[in-house]
Amino acid sequence: MRRQIQFTCQLFREEDQIVSLCPDLNVSSFGETPAEAEAALQEAVALFLEECERMSTLNEVLEEAGHHSERRETPVLIEEWTPPRPLEISHLELSLAQNHCCSLSDTGPGLRARRFHRSAHSR
Repeated sequence: MRRQIQFTCQLFREEDQIVSLCPDLNVSSFGETPAEAEAALQEAVALFLEECERMSTLNEVLEEAGHHSERRETPVLIEEWTPPRPLEISHLELSLAQNHCCSLSDTGPGLRARRFHRSAHSR
């Protein structure tokens, strides 16, 4: 049986490096260019998943990360794992007054929240 595992790659600029992040598996890497950062993340995820498989925890790790598996019959049996797909991705912003401690449910005068970017994703 062959496994195909899909995962999410997010790229961020941090000073003079590009950071690549796989949020579903909590694995990250970096590179000088987006292509290098993506290749480095693929290698890091491969090493992480190989170690999970060696420890016999791969299915558990993928299930806990929200991945779903589906088996397909081709000349070779393929088990395909897909990551969870968000219904919506929102970028939120909080403004805290200095010396004010609060929780997210606090609606007091020291906390203001607003949504400044929103994009919907579908499968």
